[in-house]
Amino acid sequence: MTIALDELRLMNAAGWIKEDGPDFRKLLNSAVTEITIGSITHQERTGNTGTNFYVLEDGTGVNSVGLKNPGLRKTHLSLASMIELIRAKKKRVRLSIAPIQLWELENLAQLGKCHGVDTLEVDLSCKNVHDGDGQHIAAAENLDLTRQALQIVKSVWKSGELAPKLLPYEDLEFLIAMMELMNEELRPGDSVVLSNTEPGYCPCDPTGKPYLRAITPDGKIVHTGGKSGTQAKGRNLRNVRIARRHLRQNLTVTAVTGIRSGQDICEYNEGGAQVFQVGTEYFKDGDPQVFSHIGATYPVYAQ
Repeated sequence: MTIALDELRLMNAAGWIKEDGPDFRKLLNSAVTEITIGSITHQERTGNTGTNFYVLEDGTGVNSVGLKNPGLRKTHLSLASMIELIRAKKKRVRLSIAPIQLWELENLAQLGKCHGVDTLEVDLSCKNVHDGDGQHIAAAENLDLTRQALQIVKSVWKSGELAPKLLPYEDLEFLIAMMELMNEELRPGDSVVLSNTEPGYCPCDPTGKPYLRAITPDGKIVHTGGKSGTQAKGRNLRNVRIARRHLRQNLTVTAVTGIRSGQDICEYNEGGAQVFQVGTEYFKDGDPQVFSHIGATYPVYAQ
C-alpha cells in the first residue's frame, strides 16, 4: 500500500549521529520524522582512523569506521538533553545499540528504557569491527545467537518498538529461516531492519589502489569495508521483498540501503517496506537537505 507523504517515516541510518554537536543540531531542523542516535556500544570506541569511509561517483559507499562512539556511560549523560531537543521538534527518538558481546545487551537495552526512547534498534549485524583478536562475528550470522540476543533485550525492553538490524543475506534459505525466527520472537508493532552493509568490499581506483586505508586502534591497515548505497541496493531490495512475504503482517520492514530519492522509497514500499532510513547519501556530506529532496520527489513517484 502506498504511504501518504504525511505518514512517511523517514530518518537517518545509524552511524552518524552519536552525540550532541553541529550535525545533530542541523538534523533537528531537517525533514526527518525520526532521529537515530548511535550505534552505541558498551565501551567507548575510538574506531578506525585514516581513510575509513569513501563514496564512489555512483553513490556506492564503503565504510570501515569501526563503530566509533562515546560508549554507554557518556551517552547516558548526554542522551536526556538530546531527547528533549528532539521531542521539542515533535520527532520520534530511535536509539541504536550494538553489542560486541551478548552480555552487553542488558545494559545497553536499559539505556533505551531509562531514557524512554520510542524505538530500540539492535544492531546484530556489524562486521566492520576489528580488534586485537581480528574481525568480529555478527550475531545475525547465527540463528541461535540472534534468538539469545533478542531474548536478552526483551527481558529489559518491555514496550516500544524493537527493531533488530540484520545482514544483507545472500543465502535466501537462511533469510527465510531468520524471518521465521523474527515471527517467533518479535511482538506486534516491532520492525526488522534490512540491512547493514555487505562486508568485505574493496573498491580500487583505476591504478588498482584501494580507496580505503583505515587504521585500526592496534595499528592494522584495513582496505576492506562494508558496501552500501547504490550497488548494494539490488540485493537488499530483493531481501525486503522476500522478508515481507514471510513476516507476520503485524511486523514492519525498515529499509536502509541505496535510498537517494523518492523513487527509491517507492521501490522499497512496493517491495513491502514501511519505514525508511538514509545512510550513505546523508553520510557522504552530512547534509540533511537530502531528506528534503526525498520528501519533495516522493509524491512524483507515489502517484
